[in-house]
Amino acid sequence: MQFRETRFEFQMLSIHEQLSAQERKSVFDKEEEEEIYEQKCEKRNILKHLFQLF
Repeated sequence: MQFRETRFEFQMLSIHEQLSAQERKSVFDKEEEEEIYEQKCEKRNILKHLFQLF
């Protein structure tokens, strides 16, 4: 009986660790997307300024 409880606890811990890893990856992906978006905006602004010069 105790073996089953310990095994269940281990499985729950494993699931929790997997979810935590997915959450960290999700946050990292969002930060990366925001960074790419900011870079695109900067490039767009530079192009606008260049076209205004001509």
